[in-house]
Formats: sequence, C-alpha cells, structure tokens
Amino acid sequence: MNSLAFIAGVVLLFASERYFQGTSATIWLRSVSAIMIAAGLLLDLAEQKGWVRKEMRRPGLGWQVAWKLLLTSGVITWAVWQFVPNGPTGPLGGHLWRILLGLWLVLVITGLATGFAVEWASRHTSGTSDPSRITKAWQAGLATGMLLCSLVALNYAAVRRDITRDWSYLKVTAPSEATINVVKASQSPVSLALFFQRDNEVLPYVESFVQQLASAANAGGEKIAIKVIDKDMDPAAAEKFKTSRSGIIIAEAGTRTERIDLGPTLATARPILKKLDSEIQRILIALTSREKNAYVMRGHKELSPDVDSNGSPLASSRLFEGFLRDLNWNLKTFGLAEGSATKVPDDAAMVMLIGPRESLMKEEVEALKEYAARGGSLFIALDTEGRQDALNPWLASIGIEFDPLPVANERSHVTATRSPADNWILFTTSFGSHESTKTLSRNDDKIALLTFASGSFSITPDVAGWRNTITVRSLTDSFIDRNRNYAFDEKSEKRGSVAIGVASANTGGKDGKMVLAADSAVFSDALIRNPGNLAFAADAIKWLAGEQALAGKMADEEDVRIRHTGKQDLIWFYGSIIVVPASVLLAGAVTIRSSRKRRRKDAKS
Repeated sequence: MNSLAFIAGVVLLFASERYFQGTSATIWLRSVSAIMIAAGLLLDLAEQKGWVRKEMRRPGLGWQVAWKLLLTSGVITWAVWQFVPNGPTGPLGGHLWRILLGLWLVLVITGLATGFAVEWASRHTSGTSDPSRITKAWQAGLATGMLLCSLVALNYAAVRRDITRDWSYLKVTAPSEATINVVKASQSPVSLALFFQRDNEVLPYVESFVQQLASAANAGGEKIAIKVIDKDMDPAAAEKFKTSRSGIIIAEAGTRTERIDLGPTLATARPILKKLDSEIQRILIALTSREKNAYVMRGHKELSPDVDSNGSPLASSRLFEGFLRDLNWNLKTFGLAEGSATKVPDDAAMVMLIGPRESLMKEEVEALKEYAARGGSLFIALDTEGRQDALNPWLASIGIEFDPLPVANERSHVTATRSPADNWILFTTSFGSHESTKTLSRNDDKIALLTFASGSFSITPDVAGWRNTITVRSLTDSFIDRNRNYAFDEKSEKRGSVAIGVASANTGGKDGKMVLAADSAVFSDALIRNPGNLAFAADAIKWLAGEQALAGKMADEEDVRIRHTGKQDLIWFYGSIIVVPASVLLAGAVTIRSSRKRRRKDAKS
C-alpha cells in the first residue's frame, strides 16, 4: 500500500507539471503529490527502523526504502532543474542545467527500474523465506536501469549531433549551388553528351545528376541540353567527338569541348561519381569562362606545391593551386627573376601572396602598391611566423594592421593532438555579409572556417581611398595568446572576437581589390579540404575576379575526418561512451562477487 501511494504521488507530480502547469490547480496538485511521496517513503522508513510493526517486518524492507530514496532524490533534482534560471542559456553557459538534466534522468530511471524489480520480488516472497531473492532483484533492477540510461544518453547524443549514415553501395553528390550558378552565368548554351548504352549500370547515376542540374539551371532560359548517345547506334556522333567507347561525358559550348572519362562499369566509375559535382563544374568553367592569369609570388618561403611527401601539409599549397586551375586560372610564378621588384605584368588578373615567412623587398611592395592603385586584385594570406617589414607599413597606411600573435581558445577549438597546442586550432562561424564571404554567411549553420595559429587584423574602415571591411571574425571567447603558452592569462589577455579576414576595395576611381587572411594555413593542404575553407577561397577569388555571380556552396564530395571540438558537451559525450557502460559492467561485477561470497559462506556453514 505504501508503495502504491508513493508511485501515485510521483505520477501525479509529473502529470500536474505536464498538463496543469501555469493553472491555479498546480500548487494544490504539487502539495498532494508531495504528501503522498513523503507518506509512502516515511511509513516504510519507520517500519524499517522498528518504530512500527516490530514483530511482522516485511522481507527486503531495506531495499524498498532504498529504491524510494533513489527515486525521491531524482524527483528533488528534477524540481531543482526546473527552476535553474534561463534553462540551457543560464549560469555556467548552460552546463549546470545539463548536469542536473542528466542527473535527474539517471536517478528517476534507475529508481523506477529497481523499484519495479524489488516490488515484484517482494510480492512473490512469503514470510522470511529466501530474502536473498529481493537483494538479487535490486541488483538486477539497478543494472537494468543503468543500461536504460546508457541507451537514453546514446540516443540524446545522436539526435543532438544529427548523426546519419548512408549504407548504400554508391552515393553521388547532387548539383551544388556553385555548379548551378556556373551554368546560369554562361553566355552560351552548353550541351552534355552522355556516351552510354541504355542498359549501362553507370548511366542512371550520371543521368540523374545532369537532369537535376538542367532542372535547376534552365529556369528562365535553355542553358543546358542533355543527350544520351549509344556510340554503336550513332557512329556519326562518336566520330564527331572522337570517342570509341562508352562511359564518357562530353560537354560542348560553341566550338570548345571538354570531357570526363568515367568508364563503362561501376568499378571504374565509382571514384569519379563520388566527386561528379566538382568534375562537372570544372569542365563547365573551362568552357564558359575566360582563362585568367594569377601571378603567384615566390622567393619568400611562401606555401608551395613543391613540398615533398615528408613535408608538413601546413606548408603545401598543392591542393589549393589545383583548385585554382579547376576554376580556369592560369598560374604563373612571380619572383625576382620574373620582375616582382619592377612591375606586375599587365595581363595579371590577380597577384597571390600566400604565407610569406621572409619579408618582401621594398621594391616588391611598391610594385604591388602600384598594381593595386591601377585596379589590380591582390590575394594575401599572412603567417604569424613571418616578418613583413616592408609590407606591413603599406597595409597600415590604408587602414589595415596585422598582429602576428596567435589567436587561441581553450574552450572552442578542434581536438587534433589532445595537447595544449589544440588551443590554436580554431573554428569560426562568424562571417560578414560581404560578397567575398557570400557562401559562408549564408551557410554559417552548416559550415565553419578552420584556422591554425591565426594572427589578427585591426582596421580603420575608410583610409586613403580604401574601404576596409571585416569578413571573418573569431568566436567571442577567443583571445590573443600574447605569451604563446596556449593558455588564457587574465592579467595580460582578454577575450573577444578579433578580425581574421578582411576585404578592401579602392574607392578612388580605380577598381582595385584586396582579400587578406590572417592565417595562410587556411589554404594549406592540411585545412583546404574543409568545406568552409574551400568556400572562403572560392568566393574570395570570384569576388576579386568580378565573378560574384558564380559564387555558391560546393558539394561536400570527400570524406573529411570529423573531430570533436573542445566546447562540445563532454558530460553527455563521455557519459554515453564510457561512464554509463562502465557502470553497468561494475554493477555486474559486484553482483557476481557478492554471489560468490554468499556461496562460500553457505558452503562453510
């Protein structure tokens, strides 16, 4: 009877909060439920202490009191959790709210599980016979409750992180916004010839992709046409495009053609199908856009594509420069031998300076200054380990000052080495609405920019005919690590968002443009695979080239290693994978050990 009153009180309490919260009946229902819970617990406690029914104590009464105390503590914790100010946005950044949430759920679930087991065993145990049965029921109920807690925690973690898995044999990316924009911006129509037999196993994947592309890009005009050709049935077309086998995509615009060779089987086509969006985008850009010259400065220990396989991926720009070529840029080396101290060639659509660790000569800076003044475009990424005695004064004269001290964050960072150095590996989703970060700002809930040992900028918005705009900021709990010890020092450092990306435009009548990044590692082989870094590079380059219409998010084609950030909910994460399962194993070990001791004692007696 006591247990029925106790459970009824718990049910009434939760029901009142669920269905009558905010009404005049809430206080009365809370009071009644509290009385029922207290009465059920106190009556059993009084009997267990011998205050009542001394001669007829029920078997396993101590375990009945124990599960009610467990459940009562869960109810009390739940009540405290209900009144935490501001919920998940309250004190300690919401951590207190989450700790109490996890605690009351564990206490309530284990309390109910042990209570059910103990009460069931008690009903089937008469007199004082076999009291160990109730003890075993308690242990089994506790283990079951902990297992249920484990499942709840794992489910919560999966839902919060939106974890999905694609178990299909093959996954082909859909046309990205960037690829669709390339077709829409094309001045001439594009035709795609798919050389496949109708029963070919690769054709459905390719045809589905290009039809989606045509459907999205043809709104407002016939920008793209699709034709499936069997080379055996149409030898004239095969001759025209000089193809002798199936498994080929040929794109044609005017008199220009580009092709993608997938092969006739899934085994050969699969690697390309997984990155079909970037391959289609590459050939479309080659067909529809003019080739542009980008002069890449060398001779100052910049990032280089020539780093050998033993070199650090943070020092290599091989992937970045390959990406530029896919965007139809012709890359030319620009050093002292090519006249970098004299003048930037007239055919330069952009000059790039990526991660110089040695200072430029004054004459080289003067050449860049003159190039920007006559309407040139500069793409500059600086390095915290570099010295720029000649470049920094010029940037400061137009309102941009570079601070080479690294930005750190011990709360929000990417866990890579599990050492203090991880505090320099940062991510950010704080982007401006500038054209050079168009894709990032529109997708800041999906993608983030990764940096490593980034410096920072201070700007004056309008100076000397240049308008400066902050395009990327660090998170607000970051700080400049002035003593480079990876830790926050309250006396000498302060938290706050700092600029790590800047766009600058000449307002003095010339169309000069600059994009500056405070971290050259953003474009290194180590980080450029990250979708946010790739989007930052693509939009910045398209803005510098006056091709903003082509900007857009690219498909995530390659599997990128996912790492947990330092600010993630560690309590839930580690509770899901370590603490709760370990508790279940511990409960099992205690049960087995207790049973063995009891058997030894019975054997001796």
